[in-house]
Amino acid sequence: MFSPPLLKIQKFKLHVNYMHVFSVLQYFQFLFPRLYTSLFSLSISLIVILNTCIFLYSIKTLTFIFLLV
Repeated sequence: MFSPPLLKIQKFKLHVNYMHVFSVLQYFQFLFPRLYTSLFSLSISLIVILNTCIFLYSIKTLTFIFLLV
């Protein structure tokens, strides 16, 4: 029988450049408000479109019911 191969576990050192972390945080701090406002305006426009469609459908239905009476 053969012996199992030796596993070489390599250690690695995690080096963090704190100036880089700060610049990434600044980027996200700049990006998130813009993303939030754009998504908010998109959601408002979708709600307006949905309400318009519901309103038009209700007018169409009411007109049809009125014609039946």
